[in-house]
Amino acid sequence: MASRRLFIFPIFLVSLALAARILPATVHFVVGTDEAAYLTLAQNLAAGRGFTLDGVRPHTEFDPGYPLAASLVYRLGGGLELPAQINLVFGGLIVVPVYLLAREWYGEHTALRAALLTALLPALVLGVPNFGASSEQLYGACVWWGLFALWRGLETTNPGWFGLAGLAFGWAHLTRWEGAVYLFVGAGWAGWSLWRWPNRGRAVVGLIAFSLSFAIIAVPYGLHLQRAQGTWFSSKGTTQQIQGEAVATDDPLAWERTYDAYEQARDKPSVPGEWAAHLWANREAELRLYLRNWWKQILLPFRSFSFLAWLWVPFIPIAWVKRRREPGAARRLTYLLTALAPLALFPVAFVDPRYLLPFLPVGLMWAVDSLLAVDDWLTANYLRRLAAFKGHALIGLLALAFCMADVTGTFLVPAPLEYKALGEWMTTHHVGQGEGVMARKRQVPFYAHARWEGLPLANTEGMLDYAASHRAVRRD
Repeated sequence: MASRRLFIFPIFLVSLALAARILPATVHFVVGTDEAAYLTLAQNLAAGRGFTLDGVRPHTEFDPGYPLAASLVYRLGGGLELPAQINLVFGGLIVVPVYLLAREWYGEHTALRAALLTALLPALVLGVPNFGASSEQLYGACVWWGLFALWRGLETTNPGWFGLAGLAFGWAHLTRWEGAVYLFVGAGWAGWSLWRWPNRGRAVVGLIAFSLSFAIIAVPYGLHLQRAQGTWFSSKGTTQQIQGEAVATDDPLAWERTYDAYEQARDKPSVPGEWAAHLWANREAELRLYLRNWWKQILLPFRSFSFLAWLWVPFIPIAWVKRRREPGAARRLTYLLTALAPLALFPVAFVDPRYLLPFLPVGLMWAVDSLLAVDDWLTANYLRRLAAFKGHALIGLLALAFCMADVTGTFLVPAPLEYKALGEWMTTHHVGQGEGVMARKRQVPFYAHARWEGLPLANTEGMLDYAASHRAVRRD
């Protein structure tokens, strides 16, 4: 009976996670601007035109992990939005590796509750309509499968687990460029096992298995980047640095000026170009921006209704205190902290809730461990009449709050339905099909089956004011 329950509860949680995401995947659903680019890449892959946005030039900015998966849906005859809707709903599968890893550390009782909150947290359920999340769902699932497999490898000395971790982290990197960090995270932990394991040879095999598995996924795309732009370094990472430079210098024209220099360097990658000099020249301003953005990123969950952070984040330190004397507690804490390493890469350019989404289960795992301890203490000392609900009361109330936010948020969060309506009108009236459409956002040309041409991002009035303050002469 007990073994049967081990399967029933996880299956129920997966079903709950998928069901919670069906509503935002169907009501007021609109593809986001980044997701429109991913799906255009997927359409071209499915049609045999290669990894390209315009059907001609090879693409290097958005990573191919999500488009490759979406292209399979298009090959099977899926509709325009179907890959995005599947991506949103099946993002709920992240609960499986979260449950498995939590069970390794804290047991079945805590693992089920950590998976429950992961299944229902509004920031994860409503990540697409709220924040325009797109590749984060697939990326998060890959990261957590990699974390679970890597931990199993460290504990069982089985090189097969290291190989699985390499494959999962490799696809995470293929989905989002910052996933490359996990090559060093995984190799570092695998290398650490060299002196921990009595059998050094087995540890070496595990390290080799991890590295080769990661390379099998990552190297082909690296070769694509090398052919297309002359370097393996991600264009997406570079443009984020440039955006950081533009913000740090408080120059409305900085984006266009620096991006133009970057494009010249990309065309001739042997020459670093002016953009590298700009980044170095403004290093002090960028450092201040980085530190300021880090603080904003930490506060962000407390300022967004979707995270409901005030209800669970304050409990996290209790788990650290509760477990501090347990054998292996320091190693588990260090392990999860290294899992957060990609978060260090973003604040130089952005403060964006999307970057937090794949890592929220880390906090939820700690919060559940703390809430169970607080629940036991309250029941034993003050709420003895509720002893029957011991271990369920606080987490049950929190799960209920999450559910209410999931349902109401689907209807309250404004969706850019006008982009979809205009694109579908253009399709119905045969306007712009196969042609270039200039727009700030990609949704209109995506729904119109047209080619997107970006509008300049400069703040024209701000640019003119900036030019005048620097003694520029305006000529009409």
